[in-house]
Amino acid sequence: MRFKMSTKKYRISGSKYSYRERQKRKERQRQLFVPRFIFIIFILIAGTTSAVVGIQNSRQLQKEKNIQWLSDKRLNNNVFLEQVNLRGLTIEEAREKMIENYPWDMKILVDNQEYEVFNFANLAIDNALQKIYKKNSKGKYFLQFQHMQARIEQVADDASNQFDQEAKDEKILEFDPQTQNFTYAQRRDGVTLDKKQLIEDIQTALKTKKFQAKIEAKLHHTVARDYQTLSVVSIDLEDEDLSHVCEKVSGTVIKKDEIASVKAMLKEGVKTEGADQMATAIYNAAINAGLKIKERYPAEQIPKFGMVGQDATIDSEKDLKFENTTGAEIGIIAKMEDKKLVVELVGFPVLSEGEKIYLVVEQRQEDELPQPEYIADRTLKTGVEIVAEAGMHGGLWRTKLVKEKKGKVEHVEILGDCFYKGRGAVIRQGVR
Repeated sequence: MRFKMSTKKYRISGSKYSYRERQKRKERQRQLFVPRFIFIIFILIAGTTSAVVGIQNSRQLQKEKNIQWLSDKRLNNNVFLEQVNLRGLTIEEAREKMIENYPWDMKILVDNQEYEVFNFANLAIDNALQKIYKKNSKGKYFLQFQHMQARIEQVADDASNQFDQEAKDEKILEFDPQTQNFTYAQRRDGVTLDKKQLIEDIQTALKTKKFQAKIEAKLHHTVARDYQTLSVVSIDLEDEDLSHVCEKVSGTVIKKDEIASVKAMLKEGVKTEGADQMATAIYNAAINAGLKIKERYPAEQIPKFGMVGQDATIDSEKDLKFENTTGAEIGIIAKMEDKKLVVELVGFPVLSEGEKIYLVVEQRQEDELPQPEYIADRTLKTGVEIVAEAGMHGGLWRTKLVKEKKGKVEHVEILGDCFYKGRGAVIRQGVR
């Protein structure tokens, strides 16, 4: 038996062909939906904007109508602003009449200069008239200035900015080695306007309706500072000449808040001739000027030049350092005068008038003299001895810092105890 296969075609649901058709239809629908959606949103925005603009235009028209109404309106009742009757006047006519009755010409006077003050009267008049013409009532009104505090303060600030002058202290320009003096930039005194007093004066003038007042500003003067000698210390050196050391130090300028190093001034990392004498003089000058000592070491052996308990030594590991606490630059002048090393500090004083700071030393222990040192001298006959250098006892010294004001000691501080080795005498012994 033969079977005959049917050639009839059947459409199968979900076939590839029908799926593509459905996708195309959906795509066409999406393409149509987006423009429609945008169009609807546009219509909504346009409508909202038109509504807002319409409201704004309506408000603006209403405002213009109100302004026009106030401009045309005349008062039918007796209405007084201060002493002026505004009956029958428009707001503009009332304004002109008030300005005529209360003219403004207030000025601030500073050292023969004038500063025009903002017209508070006209502002107060405008505020009062707006209130009166809107209320349309009778009665008596007054100019009000209480709410103008910020503007009054601004006037005082502006005047202060125009007239205030900051004080300029002298400033070190350069050092002249020939004259051993510093030259300075010219000083200028300062002036500051008293803003608090000015504000009170303006408020009083407004309250009393003195709109043409000439207010003389109160000034505070600041005297600029001149450079002056802070301290001078001299050390007897007998036959020593330390001019070469002075040349290294003199003219040194120590900046504000700088910690000065004497070793750096001498440009030496180890002990050199005259270094201890210079360090000692600067140490005492800094103490007397009221400056802050940051680092200081006494000598191990009693100094030949004296100043026991007040000395300072410098070597490869030790230094003398002090801080400039004057708020400005300090200058150092060092020179030889009459066999003395003289060190002077110039600047602006830290100490108040009549105040002094100095060191006091007391010996607490004395040691025996070391054995003398004999040096053969062929210029002397045998048996002749000459003391070239006297011996010096070593021992213990206590150093105190004394603060004095107007001749009265106010404070004493123990800085510490210093032990010094003694020095044996140096004797030249004849061997001729």
